[in-house]
Amino acid sequence: MFNVDDKVTHRTFGAGVIAFGPFDHYNGPDHYLLRNEDGKTSLVIGDALTKSGAFKVGDKIRTSGEDFTVKAGPFSGKTWTWYAVTSAEGIDYQSNEEYMRLVESAPTNDIFIHEGVTYECGVRYIDSDGDVWVFAAATRGREPASAYGSYTSGKSLSYVVSSYGPLVKRTD
Repeated sequence: MFNVDDKVTHRTFGAGVIAFGPFDHYNGPDHYLLRNEDGKTSLVIGDALTKSGAFKVGDKIRTSGEDFTVKAGPFSGKTWTWYAVTSAEGIDYQSNEEYMRLVESAPTNDIFIHEGVTYECGVRYIDSDGDVWVFAAATRGREPASAYGSYTSGKSLSYVVSSYGPLVKRTD
């Protein structure tokens, strides 16, 4: 559930602010009016929204004296906002935003975390055979796929890692 003036991201329209809602629509409950950065307003359903938070996927955070990587979020609980985080050992937890402190910001490119490793979209990686891979940004909750300029295009990141990995980020 969102409130008026909450900063949110819509899966299609991008960033915006809740202008009105929630309200029942003839298509069902949980509808909102979303005002985007251009001032235009759209009718949207709550399932397509995520709350914009203080942290983003890939950020390194510290909570309870331990370091974690933000894997997903933010999510709205009944009384607090939380994130899915993963430890250095690859164990997933949920963490209350109020107790999280930023250690290191995630890269500015779109990123994806696979098996505890953070990959950047649009960056060149080299596989175990020396072939080059570049991944396009994920769409609609799916993982990135290899893009033009890769050894072969259209392959999911998880497939490439399991079949050709490990992948090493090119620095030149």
